[in-house]
Amino acid sequence: MKDIGQHVAGQVAELIKTGKAIVFGSDIPDKEHSEIKWFQYGLIDTNEIAVIVRCGSKAFGARAQSRIVMPAMAERIYGMDALDEALAAELGEKLWKVFSDELIQEVHHT
Repeated sequence: MKDIGQHVAGQVAELIKTGKAIVFGSDIPDKEHSEIKWFQYGLIDTNEIAVIVRCGSKAFGARAQSRIVMPAMAERIYGMDALDEALAAELGEKLWKVFSDELIQEVHHT
């Protein structure tokens, strides 16, 4: 899966460093495990939404094309549209389905 995994978290980290990502949500604690934190980003150059989940030394990400073409991602600095919020929720669910075991193990090691 090229759009989900540790490599996506690394890609998004690089985009943040170069100013190519908009932070839509940062350091949001998981509902069940407060040690697990969620992050939401808009990727400017690719018009994608990305979600990162972190706990301890573990970080996983998922990204997908935004369902909105206009305005351009670079112009969405005031927040996410409802369609992008729904997409971010779907990406979060995918991340949890694939990586929850590893994240919960990390909770018990932090």
